[in-house]
Amino acid sequence: STLFNLNISGTGKPNQESAGIDNADFSTGAGNRQNITINECLINNNANRGITIRGGNALVDINQSTLTNNGGDPYGLGGNDGFGIMVREGAVVTVDNCFITNPASVTGGYNVHALATDAGASPNATLTAMDNSLSPNGNATSKLASEFTGTLIATCNWWGSAVPANITPYINGGVDYQPYITTGTD
Repeated sequence: STLFNLNISGTGKPNQESAGIDNADFSTGAGNRQNITINECLINNNANRGITIRGGNALVDINQSTLTNNGGDPYGLGGNDGFGIMVREGAVVTVDNCFITNPASVTGGYNVHALATDAGASPNATLTAMDNSLSPNGNATSKLASEFTGTLIATCNWWGSAVPANITPYINGGVDYQPYITTGTD
């Protein structure tokens, strides 16, 4: 399926999986069960997460979309931080040509992560992000890319700076983020 030109805003946080878009594959069979394209969408101001993708048979491509201020008031219980895009449990996701901006602050003392992989349950997830513009939006404690488990390849992105020492604090785990784009202009 294709999600095209949608404006998704203001989803709450009744549970830890709450998101503006939640693609969840619970199938046990082999082979791709979800093949989803999210194209030219505006996903903003969702309390817990902007987009969550999970499941070993989920294949999602997110492109030319804008994700702003997602995860600023996360569910919190069990250590649940806020996320722009969270990829879990074997899902395979590509993110390209997107603008991703973290909220300026996060309530409850939690963190926010623009891009993240997390196993949750085996198998590991894979997230590949290229040609995106990522911004911490002045939030010094936020992360732009976090690889908790799984694989996060985030080369050729703009991280808000051309200075490596300014980018490193926004990276968590074994994220492959070099080389990176050295100018924020298209």
